[in-house]
Amino acid sequence: MNKLLMLVAVIALSLSAFAKPAKVDIKTNITCGGCATTIKSAMKDVKGVEKTSVDVASKVVTVNYDDAVINTENLSKLIVDAGYSAELVDGGKAISAEPKQCATEKKCGDDKNCCKDKKGSKKG
Repeated sequence: MNKLLMLVAVIALSLSAFAKPAKVDIKTNITCGGCATTIKSAMKDVKGVEKTSVDVASKVVTVNYDDAVINTENLSKLIVDAGYSAELVDGGKAISAEPKQCATEKKCGDDKNCCKDKKGSKKG
């Protein structure tokens, strides 16, 4: 029985050795705090995502993640699926140049900088 427990412990430790913490910065087209909240919600409870922070001023999402569980392409896709563009800051390929629709256009309220189209007028 002790040998079995020892074997299980060794296997568990071996598997955890493959988990590599990683960090990626992803440039996006967010414009307000509502956008940041939407992206954080999209990353919440995703297996392999350890921490997500969003800097609205620089439009950069920083994700700490386990690269044995999730990769940068999937992280970028989570942002795109939330309604935003996603391009790896380190020169990675952009997943989406333009999202189809601002995910927060109905959440921004009176924020004049939020959800503007290319002409600068507010959508919705």
